Formats: sequence, C-alpha cells, structure tokens
Amino acid sequence: MRSIICAEWKRILPFWICILFLLVIFAYTVYDNRLEKDRYTYVDANGDLIDGAVVLKEARQHKDGSEIESILLQGINGSLAKGSLDFVKAQNFSYINYGRQIEELTIDEINHFCQKRLSHIYQGLEESSTVLYSRQELASLMEEANRMNTIVIGYAEGWSSLNRGMENFVPFLILGISIILIPLFGEDAKTNMNEFILAAKWGRMPLNLSRIVTAYGAGSLLYLCGISEYAFMKFLAFGCEGGNLPIQSDESMFFSIYSLSYMQQFFRNCRVGYLALLVAISFTLLICILVRKMLVCSAILCFFWIFLFVGEQMNLYVTNHWFFNFMPYRMTRFGHYYLENDIYRIAGISMSSMTWTICVALVIVLIVTGSMILFLKMQRKGK
Repeated sequence: MRSIICAEWKRILPFWICILFLLVIFAYTVYDNRLEKDRYTYVDANGDLIDGAVVLKEARQHKDGSEIESILLQGINGSLAKGSLDFVKAQNFSYINYGRQIEELTIDEINHFCQKRLSHIYQGLEESSTVLYSRQELASLMEEANRMNTIVIGYAEGWSSLNRGMENFVPFLILGISIILIPLFGEDAKTNMNEFILAAKWGRMPLNLSRIVTAYGAGSLLYLCGISEYAFMKFLAFGCEGGNLPIQSDESMFFSIYSLSYMQQFFRNCRVGYLALLVAISFTLLICILVRKMLVCSAILCFFWIFLFVGEQMNLYVTNHWFFNFMPYRMTRFGHYYLENDIYRIAGISMSSMTWTICVALVIVLIVTGSMILFLKMQRKGK
C-alpha cells in the first residue's frame, strides 16, 4: 500500500505543480500586502499624501505597547504625534467607543474607556436580534469579556494583517488544493491505462484506499506549506512583533469578548481552517468517486463553491446557524467566531460556535469518508 501511495503522490504532485502552487501563493500574498499597506495611507493636515509604507516604518521604530487610556491622554495633551500609527488607532477607537474625536473626550471618559466598551458588549448581547441568551449564558459571556481589563496598543501589524487576510486566503487555498486533488479519482484517457496497471498489480480496493489516504496527506502538506508561506510573507512585509498583544487592539476586533492574543487567534484560525480543508477534501473525493469524469467533477466543485459563496453573501442567521457554519467557506470566515457570539445548545450545554463547528466538522469528515469506503466496497462487489 505504501508503494501505491508513493505512486499516486507523485502523480498528483509533480515538481511543476508544487512550484506553480508556491508561485501562485507568492503572487497572491504580494498583492494582498500591497492592499494592506494602502490601508495606512492618509492625507495629513497640510494636504500631503503620506504613504502607508512610511507610516509603518516609523511605527516599527516605537514597538513598545501602551495602554489605550495612556495613548488617549497623550492625544488630549498634544504629546502624541498626529499621523502616527498610535494616534490613528486611538482616533479610530475613540469613534468606535464614543462616536467622537480624541480632543472631544473628557478625562473621566478616558479613565472609563474599557468600562464603556463592556457596556456596549452587554447591550449588544442583551438586544441581540438573533440569539435570545439566558441569564446564565449572558453572565458567562460577560465574565469572559471582563477578563480583558485593559487594552494594550502596540505595533502588531504583521499579526493583525495575517489574521485579517486569512479570511480571504484560506478559502482560496482550500479551493486550490481541492482542484489539485481531483485527478486522484477523476478519470481521463491518459490515466486509464496507469490505473489499470496499478489495479492489476495490487487490487482495486487497496488502490482506492491509498488514494483516499494520499488525498488527506497531500492536502494536509499543501495546507501547511501554503499557510507557512503566507505567514512568512506577511511577517517579511510587516514584521512579527506584537504576537502577544490582545486582538482587541485591532479595530475590527475591539468588541470581541475573548481574551486572546494575536498568536492564539492565528493558531485557532489554522485549526478551524484545517478542519474546513478536511471537509472540502471529503466532499471533493465523494464527488469524484460518484462522477469519475474530471471535467464534470471540476464543474460540480465550482458550482458547490459558488453556492457556498452566495449563501455567505445572503447572511441569513437561520441558514448560517444550521448549515453554512459547517461548510468550508463559512468555516473560514473567522471573524464571526470572535464577534457574533453565536451559541449552540446541545443536551442542555451551551457551546460557542467555534467549538460546535469543530465537533460537527469532524463528524462530517468521518461520515463522508466512511460513505466513500462503503460505496467503493459495494461497487467492487457489484462487479
């Protein structure tokens, strides 16, 4: 069986495919980094356009983190340079939390900045139009939110850019890996003779099982290489400082209840993304086993991902909660795990969306893989 796995591995991952895979990720990341740097470009008080790369370069020279209250006080006193990254962030947080500029805040409002954030979180949970929380669930969520006593702002643009970018990159990566794996079971005229030779030498069932193992193994390796290259390129462009800073220091995660660092968020995203990959591989293999023709498999796979994309754009709570949350595309829209506070009540136990999604994804992979093996055995007996 090891010989078959090696032969199939070489067939779907020749050297040129590996090089092309890495080059595509390289080009994607370079373009993504350019867009990220444009986020920091602004027009100063004199009307001059300040390039985002210059802002980031100056910010990296002052890497020490400070509590948000301290930075806001500096903004009021005029000791914080306008146009600096800290000032831009503090200004954004001021708008998010109070709806006013830094100069309009009072000392008392600054001293109670984090308490104001908690009141917004509590109000959002209590007035939620999608989930009706029980008092116990509400208390549990607020207890989690209260663990973040203060927010430290510092230079962590590499990590924040990495975690933001993964929402678009990981679905792209998973789709690419799925396409690469189609030839394992998809037949064409060029591979029929090779399959006949392998089946005659080792048997049809060992061949099919080896292909399933190869699919999960090759997919896992490609995922690891893709994530590693993407992270390396992000850190090369923005630096790897600030991995221990809280995710709330990113404006998009300001109202997240979870006390996590950027590094912890990254590894959580990687874990969920990997499970999404396994779900995608299992569906891809099932389609290929049932259809067998490569062009038809590719068409069905494209329609499947278009369906998932449209479902995500509809953004309906009921369909997301009961179906799309467990599909590869929605699984890799990582932001909703930290901001939407969706819960599942299973046997009287309340679970977070991420925890239950992981459990369901594992069950889906096992069921689909078991169904594939059973179908292949029945197909063999039928012949």
